[in-house]
Amino acid sequence: MRVELLRPGSDLPIVAAEHGMPLQADRIHIIPPGTMMGVRDG
Repeated sequence: MRVELLRPGSDLPIVAAEHGMPLQADRIHIIPPGTMMGVRDG
């Protein structure tokens, strides 16, 4: 997955976003190809 590819080149933690998962500060959230992400109440 892209998380493993990007992790070595970043100083910030990289996480795979999942449905219903709250976003966290100071992290890079990625989503799978072909999907959409929305932010509510944020």
